[in-house]
Amino acid sequence: MKRILWMALAFVVLAGGSAAASEDYRCEVIALEGQVRMTASGSSIRSLRAGDLVNVNDSIEVGPSGYVDLALDGDAENVVRVESSSKALIRSLFPTEIRLDNGAIYAKLKNLPKESAFQVETPTAIASVRGSEYRTAIDAGGQTEVFNLSESSVYVAPLDESGEAMGEPLVLAKEQMTGVERRGERPAQARAIPPARMDACRQAQEGLERRVGEFRASGRQPKIQRMEQVKREQGQRMREHAEKKLDGRSAGGAANDKRADDRPGRREAGTQDAGGSFAQEGVGRGGREGSGDGLGKGEDRLAEIRKKLEAGVPLTDQEKSRLTQEGRPGERSRPDQSVPRQDFQEREPSGDRGPAGQKPGEKKEGGGNKPGGRREGAPPPPPRGP
Repeated sequence: MKRILWMALAFVVLAGGSAAASEDYRCEVIALEGQVRMTASGSSIRSLRAGDLVNVNDSIEVGPSGYVDLALDGDAENVVRVESSSKALIRSLFPTEIRLDNGAIYAKLKNLPKESAFQVETPTAIASVRGSEYRTAIDAGGQTEVFNLSESSVYVAPLDESGEAMGEPLVLAKEQMTGVERRGERPAQARAIPPARMDACRQAQEGLERRVGEFRASGRQPKIQRMEQVKREQGQRMREHAEKKLDGRSAGGAANDKRADDRPGRREAGTQDAGGSFAQEGVGRGGREGSGDGLGKGEDRLAEIRKKLEAGVPLTDQEKSRLTQEGRPGERSRPDQSVPRQDFQEREPSGDRGPAGQKPGEKKEGGGNKPGGRREGAPPPPPRGP
């Protein structure tokens, strides 16, 4: 699916039972100017006013000289401006996905939940962040342009002909921009935002900040969820999901233990084989814990994928498959214990030894190895001749 972030995030964030799901959240219109119309899911078109609520799957159209500012939370810490001559669809909230068909969106995100992310999808690219201030625009020729105005990184992934994300995303640092002209093409190299485009970014930034300040100063009571509620509900969902995952792994681990015990030639810990060596539970070749080569590298790779997910970085199909497989109950078996076990005690290398295992050149107490020396209790040597 082309919404590359959601397949992974749905698995991590949206799984669960009682807590609110993404579609239960709303945004609120805090300010607007000019002609702004909304098409509700399955309803007719109507004009928007300040204080109106926008739901998931509602689309917004802004006229040539207008804009609309939307708060994603009751404290207006995460806000977006849909600029003039724009058309956008709210696909999801916390995690948030907005599809931009034309025009521009300026996003100012200060306090997203740690399990969440924000992305804008255009016909040619996806721009994803975990917390940032950036602008996504589609020019008259259909090219997507992304501008980063904060210290946090912005990740830009191009779409292929089928609408799927392709390759590794391009990372934008502060005051950098890129463009994706058409599907199937990589983003242009990151470069400094030129003055003319920076002016457009600053205009949207300053206008949005002014309207947010007016909203807060008005004392108007918000009609939508506050961030404390969102974080609490998503934390509950994460706990529920983790408990289900652990329960599944416990059941799968018991089955794996039984299969491991039934392997031909499997020896219990502490039993001795024909060669006199003892099996040591959980230790493979070389005395290492685990199944041997490759386990550490696999865990490192999984940790990298999770870091990308937390940062809102689009995942490749292979990475999504790896993350999904990690969550299936019973998929991760115990370390392979069919390999030969190392002895508890290393045997001494064979070779010439002295009496009772004495090594060559080794001195025994009492001078047993000294010339003319005599062990305690041994008979005296015969007398020598004249």
